[in-house]
This record gives sequence, structure tokens and C-alpha cells, in this order.
Amino acid sequence: MKQIRIFIVDDNTAFRKAMHLMLSKRSYIIRIEEAKDGKECIELLNKNKPDIILMDVVMPVMDGIEATKAVIKLYPKQRIIALTTFHEYEFIASMFDAGACGYLRKDTVNENIDEAIKLALAGQTFYFNT
Repeated sequence: MKQIRIFIVDDNTAFRKAMHLMLSKRSYIIRIEEAKDGKECIELLNKNKPDIILMDVVMPVMDGIEATKAVIKLYPKQRIIALTTFHEYEFIASMFDAGACGYLRKDTVNENIDEAIKLALAGQTFYFNT
């Protein structure tokens, strides 16, 4: 896998830091940036130019659905993976409708993150529920 840049967008600081630590151990990831909500993501996006955005769905200020729409409007080819605790159909459908390429539940991230990133980079659409 080529070396890539990741952007973690999540309002939970402890989760962001844990993801950062986990991802930093992967040799194919060369840079990891973080944002606490969708608004901050949009503000930092041009500077960071990530290959993949890991986007939480429910956040204050600007949620992941609205942020995904805004990102895709600015950068139509941006690869966004919804990374969330929610598995209700309305969230899944809303994230895909907004432009996300994948949906990954946080409780499955350890088992599926590498495959999710690989699929996103390949332009695939996916949903990991378990």
C-alpha cells in the first residue's frame, strides 16, 4: 500500500488520540491530522490534503453528514469513511448519500481499519458491521 495521509474527525478527544496512536503504528500512514468537529475539518482541509478522512457522524457544531456534504462539494474525489458507534439505517444512508465511500463501526475498527482504508483508496464502497 502507498503511503497515505489520514484525517480523523471526531468530537471525542480520547477516541481521536486512541485512533491516532493505533494508526501511527502502521508503516503506510505518513501523517495523521485531527479535527474535533465538521467545521474544524472544513477549515483545516485545504492545508492538510488527506487521502482519507475518518468522519464521525454525530458531533456538535457541524455533524459528519453536513461536513461530508461540504467536503465532497469542495473536493468531489475525497475519500471519506464514516467511523461511528451508530448502525441505524438513517445514519448509514445519510452518510452514503452525503458522499462517504464507506461506513465502519467504531467497535469493529481494530479488525477492519486496514481493509477499509484499502477499499477506500481503491474507490470501492463498503459497509463493515462486524
